[in-house]
Amino acid sequence: MHGYDSGKKANGRKRHLLADTLGIVCKVYVSAANIGDRDGAAVLLRRSTHPVSSKAVSYTSSRSG
Repeated sequence: MHGYDSGKKANGRKRHLLADTLGIVCKVYVSAANIGDRDGAAVLLRRSTHPVSSKAVSYTSSRSG
């Protein structure tokens, strides 16, 4: 699974992580680089068996342009 992220000018994969408040990684989803951060996070949260609060915070790279 490979893709091209035109924003970062990079080939490869993206890693989407779900961590608890202590920073312990609970779930990992790896996607092609051309999958957006928002789309990857949505897949990760749908596949997660861990309860996620409605006050959860999402940190993603910013979109330029």
